[in-house]
Amino acid sequence: MKELVINSVPCIADSFLTSEIWIVIWTESEQYEVYRSAKDKPRALTCSGEEYLTQLHHAFHNRVSDFRITGHINGSTMEIILEEANVDIPIRFDSMTLHAVTVSNHILTVAQQWRMDYDKMSQSLTAAQDRVAKLEALVQEKDVMLDAAFSNKTQGEAQVIEKCVRLLNTKKEEITHLRQEIEQLQVANEEISRPAKRARTSQGNRRKPKVKKAVIETSSSEAASSEESAEDNNHSIADLASQAYSNAVPTSLRQFYSAERLLKEEEAEEVKQDDEHDFLDML
Repeated sequence: MKELVINSVPCIADSFLTSEIWIVIWTESEQYEVYRSAKDKPRALTCSGEEYLTQLHHAFHNRVSDFRITGHINGSTMEIILEEANVDIPIRFDSMTLHAVTVSNHILTVAQQWRMDYDKMSQSLTAAQDRVAKLEALVQEKDVMLDAAFSNKTQGEAQVIEKCVRLLNTKKEEITHLRQEIEQLQVANEEISRPAKRARTSQGNRRKPKVKKAVIETSSSEAASSEESAEDNNHSIADLASQAYSNAVPTSLRQFYSAERLLKEEEAEEVKQDDEHDFLDML
């Protein structure tokens, strides 16, 4: 919707585009209109029929266009001429005749109010578009900042990981070095302990096993038979023999040592000595 002046008469013009275009111009007391279709395109124009209708719609509907609209009013008709405005020599685009229709007296007031509302809406739309453009520019700046921050974050993480890897490698090398030193010390300790072990082993081999004196084990029946035979031969000799035997041999059978018991004790003593030698070797 746009405001025009035809023969010093203020007018409001607008157009409605469908399969054809309906052009309307309001004055204070009249309404003029005309219908144009693609077949009404002048032959001098090289554009298509759809492009012709689109350009007419921009000329009458938009507030600013590339065409200059002039004309004059002859009673019930209005002659309109469209010329290109951005050229040095005016070139006619199209011309048309609008016819008056019966409308109420306040149609111009309604059209003017309509135009004012449309202008407000256009201004609001323009302001919204400007705001959107500013927001888009701000978003682009934020995107650049986010990209830079993400790049810095990635570089920082890479540096931290590299430092951690270096530290771990250093610790591994130190641990390996300490293990090698421990192994060397163990080998040296074993080499030092071998001569002492051999010396203790030779000393242990030189030890003589203890020999326990054995007492011939006799039973009570044999003692009784010897006493009876002694009594038969000589009573005095029997008394002397019995006294000597009682003094030399213990009366309890548990105190007698047999040959088998002596062998077992000697084996136990040897095992004990071997255990002591092994314990010393371990030390």
